[in-house]
Amino acid sequence: MSMINPTSDEIDIRSTVRSLMCDLFPETRVRELDDTGQYPLREMQELAKAGWLGFHIPERFGGVGPSLTSYVIAVEELGRISTDISTAYALPLFVAATIDKFASEEQRERLLPAVARGERRLSFSLSEPGAGSDATNISTMARRVDDGWVLTGRKIFSTLAHVEGTTMLLAALTEHEDVRRSSLFLVPNDAEGVEINRLDINSYRISGTNEVVLEEVHLPYDALVGEVGTGWESCQYHLSVERLSSAARWVGVMDAMVDLATRYATERSSFGKPLIKHQAVGFKLVDMSMQARAARLMLYETVDRMSALDDWHSIEIRRDAAMAKLFASESAQEVARQATQVLGGYGLDSSFPLERHARNARVATIGSGTSEMQRILISRSMAESVRG
Repeated sequence: MSMINPTSDEIDIRSTVRSLMCDLFPETRVRELDDTGQYPLREMQELAKAGWLGFHIPERFGGVGPSLTSYVIAVEELGRISTDISTAYALPLFVAATIDKFASEEQRERLLPAVARGERRLSFSLSEPGAGSDATNISTMARRVDDGWVLTGRKIFSTLAHVEGTTMLLAALTEHEDVRRSSLFLVPNDAEGVEINRLDINSYRISGTNEVVLEEVHLPYDALVGEVGTGWESCQYHLSVERLSSAARWVGVMDAMVDLATRYATERSSFGKPLIKHQAVGFKLVDMSMQARAARLMLYETVDRMSALDDWHSIEIRRDAAMAKLFASESAQEVARQATQVLGGYGLDSSFPLERHARNARVATIGSGTSEMQRILISRSMAESVRG
Protein backbone atom coordinates (compact mmCIF):
# COMPACT_ATOMS: atom_id res chain seq x y z
CA MET A 1 0.00 0.00 0.00
CA SER A 2 1.17 3.55 -0.69
CA MET A 3 -0.32 6.55 1.08
CA ILE A 4 1.14 8.67 -1.74
CA ASN A 5 -0.46 6.61 -4.51
CA PRO A 6 -3.23 4.46 -2.96
CA THR A 7 -4.82 1.86 -5.20
CA SER A 8 -8.41 2.25 -6.38
CA ASP A 9 -9.43 -0.58 -4.03
CA GLU A 10 -7.83 1.20 -1.07
CA ILE A 11 -9.58 4.45 -1.97
CA ASP A 12 -12.90 2.58 -2.20
CA ILE A 13 -12.32 0.85 1.15
CA ARG A 14 -11.58 4.14 2.89
CA SER A 15 -14.59 5.85 1.34
CA THR A 16 -16.88 2.96 2.27
CA VAL A 17 -15.71 2.65 5.85
CA ARG A 18 -15.74 6.42 6.44
CA SER A 19 -19.34 6.65 5.22
CA LEU A 20 -20.40 3.66 7.32
CA MET A 21 -18.67 4.86 10.50
CA CYS A 22 -20.11 8.37 10.16
CA ASP A 23 -23.61 6.96 9.69
CA LEU A 24 -23.30 4.67 12.72
CA PHE A 25 -21.58 7.17 14.99
CA PRO A 26 -22.88 10.74 14.51
CA GLU A 27 -21.47 13.24 16.99
CA THR A 28 -24.65 13.23 19.10
CA ARG A 29 -24.39 9.46 19.56
CA VAL A 30 -20.68 9.59 20.38
CA ARG A 31 -21.31 12.27 22.99
CA GLU A 32 -24.11 10.19 24.51
CA LEU A 33 -21.85 7.13 24.73
CA ASP A 34 -19.04 9.19 26.24
CA ASP A 35 -21.34 10.78 28.82
CA THR A 36 -22.91 7.49 29.92
CA GLY A 37 -19.92 5.16 29.57
CA GLN A 38 -22.07 2.82 27.51
CA TYR A 39 -20.60 0.20 25.19
CA PRO A 40 -21.97 0.63 21.61
CA LEU A 41 -23.42 -2.87 21.28
CA ARG A 42 -26.01 -2.00 18.64
CA GLU A 43 -23.46 -0.32 16.41
CA MET A 44 -20.96 -3.16 16.77
CA GLN A 45 -23.63 -5.62 15.71
CA GLU A 46 -24.27 -3.49 12.63
CA LEU A 47 -20.56 -3.57 11.84
CA ALA A 48 -20.65 -7.35 12.19
CA LYS A 49 -23.53 -7.59 9.71
CA ALA A 50 -21.52 -5.50 7.24
CA GLY A 51 -18.51 -7.81 7.64
CA TRP A 52 -16.25 -5.33 9.45
CA LEU A 53 -15.69 -7.59 12.48
CA GLY A 54 -14.05 -10.31 10.42
CA PHE A 55 -10.49 -8.99 10.26
CA HIS A 56 -7.77 -11.41 11.46
CA ILE A 57 -10.37 -14.21 11.37
CA PRO A 58 -10.08 -16.90 8.66
CA GLU A 59 -12.91 -17.18 6.15
CA ARG A 60 -13.79 -20.67 7.35
CA PHE A 61 -14.63 -19.12 10.73
CA GLY A 62 -16.81 -16.42 9.18
CA GLY A 63 -14.09 -13.78 8.84
CA VAL A 64 -12.48 -12.07 5.88
CA GLY A 65 -9.02 -13.58 6.29
CA PRO A 66 -5.73 -11.67 6.34
CA SER A 67 -6.33 -8.06 5.36
CA LEU A 68 -4.08 -5.91 7.50
CA THR A 69 -4.39 -2.82 5.31
CA SER A 70 -8.21 -2.81 5.39
CA TYR A 71 -8.16 -3.38 9.14
CA VAL A 72 -5.80 -0.45 9.75
CA ILE A 73 -7.91 1.81 7.52
CA ALA A 74 -11.03 0.89 9.54
CA VAL A 75 -9.26 1.56 12.86
CA GLU A 76 -7.93 4.87 11.56
CA GLU A 77 -11.31 6.02 10.25
CA LEU A 78 -13.00 5.19 13.55
CA GLY A 79 -10.18 7.05 15.30
CA ARG A 80 -11.27 10.20 13.43
CA ILE A 81 -14.62 9.90 15.19
CA SER A 82 -13.48 8.60 18.57
CA THR A 83 -10.28 6.86 19.63
CA ASP A 84 -12.34 5.33 22.43
CA ILE A 85 -14.81 3.68 20.03
CA SER A 86 -11.89 2.73 17.79
CA THR A 87 -10.37 0.87 20.74
CA ALA A 88 -13.65 -0.92 21.47
CA TYR A 89 -13.74 -1.97 17.82
CA ALA A 90 -10.09 -2.96 17.38
CA LEU A 91 -9.32 -4.75 20.66
CA PRO A 92 -11.41 -7.90 20.03
CA LEU A 93 -9.92 -8.14 16.53
CA PHE A 94 -6.25 -7.99 17.44
CA VAL A 95 -6.90 -10.43 20.28
CA ALA A 96 -8.57 -12.62 17.64
CA ALA A 97 -5.32 -12.46 15.64
CA THR A 98 -3.43 -13.85 18.64
CA ILE A 99 -6.00 -16.59 19.19
CA ASP A 100 -5.92 -17.55 15.51
CA LYS A 101 -2.13 -17.77 15.69
CA PHE A 102 -1.71 -19.74 18.92
CA ALA A 103 -4.99 -21.34 20.02
CA SER A 104 -6.15 -24.87 19.31
CA GLU A 105 -8.56 -25.68 16.50
CA GLU A 106 -11.34 -26.27 19.03
CA GLN A 107 -10.73 -22.90 20.72
CA ARG A 108 -10.72 -21.11 17.38
CA GLU A 109 -13.94 -22.84 16.27
CA ARG A 110 -15.61 -21.91 19.55
CA LEU A 111 -14.63 -18.23 19.70
CA LEU A 112 -13.76 -16.76 16.32
CA PRO A 113 -17.11 -17.23 14.52
CA ALA A 114 -18.91 -15.65 17.48
CA VAL A 115 -16.55 -12.65 17.36
CA ALA A 116 -17.10 -12.20 13.62
CA ARG A 117 -20.89 -12.27 14.19
CA GLY A 118 -20.65 -9.69 16.96
CA GLU A 119 -21.97 -12.14 19.54
CA ARG A 120 -18.78 -12.39 21.59
CA ARG A 121 -16.09 -9.92 22.52
CA LEU A 122 -12.44 -10.48 23.38
CA SER A 123 -10.21 -8.51 25.73
CA PHE A 124 -6.62 -8.79 26.91
CA SER A 125 -5.43 -8.78 30.54
CA LEU A 126 -1.70 -8.52 31.20
CA SER A 127 -0.99 -5.55 33.52
CA GLU A 128 -1.23 -5.93 37.29
CA PRO A 129 -1.01 -3.51 40.23
CA GLY A 130 2.66 -4.46 40.63
CA ALA A 131 3.47 -5.19 36.99
CA GLY A 132 2.72 -2.54 34.39
CA SER A 133 5.64 -1.82 32.09
CA ASP A 134 7.48 -4.67 33.84
CA ALA A 135 5.03 -7.18 32.42
CA THR A 136 7.32 -10.15 33.08
CA ASN A 137 6.85 -9.50 36.81
CA ILE A 138 3.21 -10.63 36.95
CA SER A 139 2.09 -12.55 40.04
CA THR A 140 -1.31 -13.96 39.00
CA MET A 141 -0.97 -17.74 39.34
CA ALA A 142 -2.54 -20.62 37.44
CA ARG A 143 -2.34 -23.82 39.47
CA ARG A 144 -2.75 -27.18 37.75
CA VAL A 145 -5.42 -29.42 39.30
CA ASP A 146 -6.88 -32.77 38.26
CA ASP A 147 -9.70 -31.33 36.16
CA GLY A 148 -7.99 -28.21 34.79
CA TRP A 149 -6.63 -24.99 36.27
CA VAL A 150 -7.29 -22.68 39.22
CA LEU A 151 -6.43 -18.99 38.73
CA THR A 152 -5.82 -16.50 41.53
CA GLY A 153 -4.66 -12.91 41.27
CA ARG A 154 -5.52 -9.38 40.12
CA LYS A 155 -5.33 -7.60 36.79
CA ILE A 156 -5.59 -3.86 36.26
CA PHE A 157 -6.43 -1.50 33.37
CA SER A 158 -8.22 -4.26 31.48
CA THR A 159 -10.20 -2.68 28.63
CA LEU A 160 -13.65 -4.10 27.72
CA ALA A 161 -13.46 -6.72 30.50
CA HIS A 162 -16.76 -5.49 31.96
CA VAL A 163 -18.82 -5.85 28.77
CA GLU A 164 -21.31 -8.72 28.77
CA GLY A 165 -20.23 -11.68 26.66
CA THR A 166 -16.50 -11.00 26.86
CA THR A 167 -13.77 -13.63 27.01
CA MET A 168 -10.47 -12.39 28.41
CA LEU A 169 -7.13 -13.56 27.06
CA LEU A 170 -5.29 -13.44 30.37
CA ALA A 171 -1.64 -13.97 31.31
CA ALA A 172 -0.80 -15.97 34.45
CA LEU A 173 2.22 -17.74 35.85
CA THR A 174 2.45 -21.51 35.52
CA GLU A 175 5.04 -23.96 36.83
CA HIS A 176 6.82 -26.25 34.40
CA GLU A 177 9.79 -28.34 35.48
CA ASP A 178 10.12 -26.20 38.63
CA VAL A 179 10.35 -23.00 36.55
CA ARG A 180 7.64 -20.33 36.65
CA ARG A 181 6.77 -18.87 33.27
CA SER A 182 3.74 -17.06 31.94
CA SER A 183 0.98 -18.80 30.02
CA LEU A 184 -2.17 -17.47 28.36
CA PHE A 185 -5.69 -18.53 29.33
CA LEU A 186 -9.18 -17.91 27.97
CA VAL A 187 -11.31 -16.67 30.87
CA PRO A 188 -15.02 -15.79 30.41
CA ASN A 189 -15.78 -12.64 32.38
CA ASP A 190 -18.81 -14.33 33.94
CA ALA A 191 -16.89 -17.36 35.24
CA GLU A 192 -17.39 -18.15 38.91
CA GLY A 193 -14.78 -16.37 41.01
CA VAL A 194 -14.23 -13.52 38.52
CA GLU A 195 -15.00 -10.04 39.84
CA ILE A 196 -14.91 -7.04 37.49
CA ASN A 197 -14.59 -3.57 39.03
CA ARG A 198 -14.87 -0.65 36.64
CA LEU A 199 -12.31 2.10 37.26
CA ASP A 200 -13.26 5.77 37.36
CA ILE A 201 -10.83 7.08 34.74
CA ASN A 202 -11.45 10.29 32.84
CA SER A 203 -10.43 8.78 29.52
CA TYR A 204 -11.78 5.97 27.37
CA ARG A 205 -15.17 6.07 29.05
CA ILE A 206 -16.84 4.04 26.27
CA SER A 207 -14.51 1.05 26.06
CA GLY A 208 -14.05 1.16 29.83
CA THR A 209 -11.07 0.34 32.05
CA ASN A 210 -11.34 -2.32 34.73
CA GLU A 211 -9.78 -4.19 37.60
CA VAL A 212 -10.18 -7.96 37.30
CA VAL A 213 -10.06 -9.98 40.53
CA LEU A 214 -9.61 -13.75 40.26
CA GLU A 215 -10.54 -15.75 43.35
CA GLU A 216 -9.97 -19.48 42.87
CA VAL A 217 -11.34 -19.39 39.32
CA HIS A 218 -11.71 -22.98 38.06
CA LEU A 219 -11.13 -23.46 34.34
CA PRO A 220 -11.03 -26.58 32.17
CA TYR A 221 -7.63 -27.71 30.95
CA ASP A 222 -8.39 -26.53 27.42
CA ALA A 223 -8.63 -22.92 28.65
CA LEU A 224 -4.85 -22.87 28.16
CA VAL A 225 -3.79 -21.22 24.88
CA GLY A 226 -0.74 -22.82 23.31
CA GLU A 227 1.86 -24.64 25.37
CA VAL A 228 2.54 -24.13 29.07
CA GLY A 229 5.11 -21.41 29.59
CA THR A 230 4.86 -19.82 26.13
CA GLY A 231 2.70 -16.87 27.16
CA TRP A 232 5.36 -14.18 26.86
CA GLU A 233 6.30 -15.23 23.33
CA SER A 234 2.62 -15.05 22.35
CA CYS A 235 2.34 -11.63 24.02
CA GLN A 236 5.18 -10.29 21.86
CA TYR A 237 3.17 -11.13 18.75
CA HIS A 238 0.01 -9.67 20.28
CA LEU A 239 1.70 -6.43 21.30
CA SER A 240 3.03 -5.77 17.78
CA VAL A 241 -0.53 -5.89 16.38
CA GLU A 242 -1.83 -3.85 19.32
CA ARG A 243 0.79 -1.14 18.80
CA LEU A 244 0.01 -0.94 15.10
CA SER A 245 -3.68 -0.57 15.97
CA SER A 246 -2.81 2.13 18.49
CA ALA A 247 -0.81 4.06 15.89
CA ALA A 248 -3.74 3.85 13.46
CA ARG A 249 -6.26 5.38 15.87
CA TRP A 250 -3.89 8.23 16.81
CA VAL A 251 -3.27 8.96 13.14
CA GLY A 252 -7.04 9.10 12.65
CA VAL A 253 -7.69 11.46 15.53
CA MET A 254 -4.84 13.75 14.48
CA ASP A 255 -6.58 14.24 11.15
CA ALA A 256 -9.81 15.07 12.98
CA MET A 257 -8.09 17.59 15.27
CA VAL A 258 -6.27 19.27 12.38
CA ASP A 259 -9.58 19.57 10.51
CA LEU A 260 -11.39 20.99 13.53
CA ALA A 261 -8.67 23.53 14.27
CA THR A 262 -8.34 24.57 10.63
CA ARG A 263 -12.09 25.04 10.23
CA TYR A 264 -12.28 27.06 13.44
CA ALA A 265 -9.30 29.21 12.45
CA THR A 266 -10.90 29.88 9.07
CA GLU A 267 -14.32 30.83 10.45
CA ARG A 268 -13.23 32.76 13.57
CA SER A 269 -11.82 36.27 13.14
CA SER A 270 -9.77 38.51 15.38
CA PHE A 271 -8.23 41.91 14.77
CA GLY A 272 -10.16 42.17 11.51
CA LYS A 273 -9.08 38.94 9.83
CA PRO A 274 -9.53 35.15 10.14
CA LEU A 275 -7.31 33.48 12.76
CA ILE A 276 -5.60 31.41 10.08
CA LYS A 277 -4.29 34.64 8.52
CA HIS A 278 -2.36 35.33 11.71
CA GLN A 279 1.06 33.80 11.27
CA ALA A 280 1.19 32.53 14.87
CA VAL A 281 -1.95 30.44 14.27
CA GLY A 282 -1.22 29.47 10.69
CA PHE A 283 2.18 28.07 11.63
CA LYS A 284 0.61 25.95 14.38
CA LEU A 285 -1.74 24.39 11.82
CA VAL A 286 1.19 23.70 9.48
CA ASP A 287 3.13 21.91 12.24
CA MET A 288 0.07 19.90 13.23
CA SER A 289 -0.57 18.83 9.65
CA MET A 290 3.06 17.78 9.14
CA GLN A 291 3.04 15.65 12.27
CA ALA A 292 -0.16 13.90 11.21
CA ARG A 293 1.19 13.24 7.73
CA ALA A 294 4.54 11.91 8.97
CA ALA A 295 2.78 9.59 11.44
CA ARG A 296 0.55 8.25 8.66
CA LEU A 297 3.51 7.53 6.38
CA MET A 298 5.34 5.70 9.17
CA LEU A 299 2.19 3.72 10.01
CA TYR A 300 1.57 2.49 6.48
CA GLU A 301 5.22 1.73 5.85
CA THR A 302 4.96 -0.64 8.82
CA VAL A 303 1.70 -2.06 7.44
CA ASP A 304 3.48 -2.79 4.14
CA ARG A 305 6.33 -4.58 5.92
CA MET A 306 4.02 -6.66 8.10
CA SER A 307 1.69 -7.52 5.21
CA ALA A 308 4.62 -9.04 3.33
CA LEU A 309 5.49 -11.40 6.21
CA ASP A 310 3.76 -14.36 7.84
CA ASP A 311 5.83 -14.17 11.03
CA TRP A 312 5.43 -11.01 13.12
CA HIS A 313 7.76 -12.27 15.89
CA SER A 314 10.94 -10.73 14.50
CA ILE A 315 12.73 -7.97 16.38
CA GLU A 316 12.49 -5.83 13.23
CA ILE A 317 8.68 -6.03 13.19
CA ARG A 318 8.48 -5.35 16.92
CA ARG A 319 10.78 -2.36 16.41
CA ASP A 320 8.77 -0.95 13.49
CA ALA A 321 5.45 -1.34 15.32
CA ALA A 322 6.96 0.32 18.41
CA MET A 323 8.27 3.22 16.30
CA ALA A 324 4.91 3.74 14.61
CA LYS A 325 3.10 3.71 17.95
CA LEU A 326 5.65 5.93 19.68
CA PHE A 327 5.66 8.61 17.00
CA ALA A 328 1.90 8.62 16.46
CA SER A 329 1.06 8.74 20.17
CA GLU A 330 3.48 11.55 21.02
CA SER A 331 2.44 13.47 17.91
CA ALA A 332 -1.24 13.07 18.86
CA GLN A 333 -0.59 14.65 22.25
CA GLU A 334 1.23 17.58 20.67
CA VAL A 335 -1.47 18.05 18.04
CA ALA A 336 -4.12 17.95 20.79
CA ARG A 337 -2.22 20.62 22.74
CA GLN A 338 -1.84 22.90 19.74
CA ALA A 339 -5.43 22.40 18.55
CA THR A 340 -6.71 23.30 22.01
CA GLN A 341 -4.54 26.42 21.91
CA VAL A 342 -6.09 27.43 18.57
CA LEU A 343 -9.65 26.97 19.86
CA GLY A 344 -8.90 28.58 23.21
CA GLY A 345 -11.69 28.14 25.73
CA TYR A 346 -13.82 26.27 23.22
CA GLY A 347 -11.20 23.53 23.19
CA LEU A 348 -12.11 22.83 26.81
CA ASP A 349 -15.86 22.86 26.20
CA SER A 350 -17.28 19.33 26.26
CA SER A 351 -19.86 20.28 23.64
CA PHE A 352 -16.98 20.50 21.15
CA PRO A 353 -15.48 17.20 19.86
CA LEU A 354 -11.95 18.51 20.43
CA GLU A 355 -12.37 18.34 24.20
CA ARG A 356 -13.04 14.59 23.97
CA HIS A 357 -10.24 14.00 21.46
CA ALA A 358 -7.71 15.85 23.63
CA ARG A 359 -8.88 14.14 26.82
CA ASN A 360 -8.51 10.70 25.26
CA ALA A 361 -5.15 11.63 23.74
CA ARG A 362 -3.68 11.84 27.22
CA VAL A 363 -3.62 8.04 27.38
CA ALA A 364 -1.78 7.79 24.04
CA THR A 365 1.71 7.56 25.52
CA ILE A 366 0.65 5.20 28.31
CA GLY A 367 -1.64 2.53 26.83
CA SER A 368 -0.24 -0.28 24.65
CA GLY A 369 3.15 0.33 26.24
CA THR A 370 4.52 3.63 27.51
CA SER A 371 6.75 5.84 25.39
CA GLU A 372 9.63 4.94 27.67
CA MET A 373 9.15 1.21 27.02
CA GLN A 374 8.92 1.78 23.27
CA ARG A 375 12.26 3.58 23.35
CA ILE A 376 13.83 0.73 25.33
CA LEU A 377 12.57 -1.82 22.79
CA ILE A 378 13.75 0.28 19.83
CA SER A 379 17.18 0.97 21.32
CA ARG A 380 17.69 -2.73 22.04
CA SER A 381 16.83 -3.50 18.44
CA MET A 382 19.38 -0.94 17.29
CA ALA A 383 22.03 -2.51 19.51
CA GLU A 384 21.26 -5.98 18.18
CA SER A 385 21.54 -4.78 14.57
CA VAL A 386 25.04 -3.46 15.29
CA ARG A 387 26.12 -6.73 16.93
CA GLY A 388 24.63 -8.66 13.99
